[in-house]
Amino acid sequence: MSEKLRVLLVDDNPDDRTLAIRELRREFPMVEVREIINAEQFEEALQRCDFEVAITDYMLGWSDGIAILHALKAKCPEHPVIMFTATAKQEDAVAAMKAGLDEYVIKSPKHFVRLPVAVRATLEQTKQRQLLRESQRLALVGRLTATIMHEIANPLNSLLALLHLIENDPKAGAKSHELAMHGIAETSRIAEIMSRTLGFYKQATAPVSVNLPSLTDDVVALYTRRMEAANIVLERRYEYTEEIEAYPTEIRQLVSNLFMNALDAVRQNGRITIHIFGSRHWSNPDLRGVRLLIRDNGSGVSAENQRKIFDPFFTTKGEKGTGLGLWITQGIVSKHGGLIRLRSSTRLGRSGTCFSVFLPERFVAKAASA
Repeated sequence: MSEKLRVLLVDDNPDDRTLAIRELRREFPMVEVREIINAEQFEEALQRCDFEVAITDYMLGWSDGIAILHALKAKCPEHPVIMFTATAKQEDAVAAMKAGLDEYVIKSPKHFVRLPVAVRATLEQTKQRQLLRESQRLALVGRLTATIMHEIANPLNSLLALLHLIENDPKAGAKSHELAMHGIAETSRIAEIMSRTLGFYKQATAPVSVNLPSLTDDVVALYTRRMEAANIVLERRYEYTEEIEAYPTEIRQLVSNLFMNALDAVRQNGRITIHIFGSRHWSNPDLRGVRLLIRDNGSGVSAENQRKIFDPFFTTKGEKGTGLGLWITQGIVSKHGGLIRLRSSTRLGRSGTCFSVFLPERFVAKAASA
């Protein structure tokens, strides 16, 4: 096996940690083990949740396995936990399983080899649970999509008809005609977004050549007045002007969602930076493409919310947000074979958020993910 794996190993016995790491490396040669030997290190690990599976002893000099399990499940609920111990009683193991323990391995010479097997099994079980939740969420969104399209279609068609009347009215001035044309274009885009991005899991016709800087400028132009009113400074750095293969309406929605998030985050006199440059896939250097960065100096996203930011219906905007924007954005990126990452800080004086999107030059189809 060659896959990377990040393990949190909570055990204050150095000999046992050495044996556990040895067995893990037999199955996972590229494993990265973070060894936890005291309460301070454990609290720091809880804040980061940057591991994929946790392994904990039961009897610790500063805590016990049940307390460790409860803390892990409270802070990092999606991460499987394995108890690896020789000291816990059977009733302790039963209590731990009821509290959400994923696996229990006896710490003895003949059972050490079971540890990597348990790790692989719990990771697979976690993956299957996530896939099940995603399918359930997609089914729910599918039903919501049909309802939304039915409720919006009629007033949207009426609005388009009114805008066409204004556009063709000989008594209307040139400015009215121009605004009506813009209104028709944007209202038509809403109709297209409804059918493509709210139902983005359905395949569109075919990708075409897209110039990302030009498309980005078109999106940003729609928010010029809002930026001027709030005195928001916009910095654009376009270092990549080649075209990529993509679905333009969906990429336009992607840029709009991320830019709107930045606008909502910054205060009066804030700053937004858009940086577009050539790049390579983060885990596949042979795949060339373009990177889009949208950075703001707003209040930032907390570590807890960062873990949920791409979940459907999760929002930090209260009643103003639907919780679908970033979930749809992630699906669009995934559909194009790209990647999206978030970096954010809430530190006073250094707060802000940066979304980084990689899109390949040539369309690489993937299933959209929730």
